[in-house]
Formats: sequence, structure tokens, C-alpha cells
Amino acid sequence: MYTNEVTEEIKEGLFEANQLIAEYLKGEAIKKCPVASGDLRRSIDYRNLDWTGFDFVADSPYAIYVEMMTRPHIIKIKDKKALHWTTGKAGGGKDVFATEVHHPGTTAQPFMLPAVMENRDKILRKYNEVVSTRLRNASYKFTE
Repeated sequence: MYTNEVTEEIKEGLFEANQLIAEYLKGEAIKKCPVASGDLRRSIDYRNLDWTGFDFVADSPYAIYVEMMTRPHIIKIKDKKALHWTTGKAGGGKDVFATEVHHPGTTAQPFMLPAVMENRDKILRKYNEVVSTRLRNASYKFTE
């Protein structure tokens, strides 16, 4: 009986630590995230939170390209007559049409990995703090 209760206390502690860490990392990634429209920032979240961990995600379709970079590539029309974009600032530019574009690629602007890597020590301290507290509390229950 004692080991089941201690195991449950540890699991609850890990869940609590994961929840705190997930929220913290989400905030850190949002701070580091480059902003154009704000869609990328709004896509940063965590899922599948339980005592074993969580998934830390940015589920915007272009998040991986911002985080990692893109190489130079060719963009071709698929089922349209032309590609279209506007040069310059919103509404003040010129309409451009093309059947093919030689895109120069983009440089990486990482925000997810740095949010984790720059906070490794804080993450480990939080796990240690929460689980140690839970174990202390569990041991007090059984020594009374």
C-alpha cells in the first residue's frame, strides 16, 4: 500500500511540474517568436499533458520553416493561372504576377528550441523542487 501511495504522489508531482514547465516554456517561446501577423505566436501551445510529459508545439503550417530556415527554391503555379503578391507595405505596393518565382530562401529565426535550451537548468530545478516536495509530504504521511 505504501509504495502505491508514494508512486501516486510522485505522479501527481510530475504532472504538476509538467504543467508549470509547459506554461513557462509557452511564454518563453511566445517572447522569442518573430511576429508578422501574430498567427505563429498564437499557434504556440502544449498538448497531451500528463505525468510523463507533454508535447510542446507551434502548429502553424509555416512554423517549421521559421524555426529551421528554408533553402533557395522554385515556387511554381499548380492549378492557377499565376502566382500573385503585392510589393511594398500593405496596400501601397504594386501587384506582381508570375508563373514561377526563384525564392532565395529564408534564414532560421528559432524560437521553440531556444525557449527549451536556454531554460534547461530552470526546468530541471522545477522538477527537482516539485518532486522533492511531494516525496517529503508523502514521507510525513507515513511517519505520523
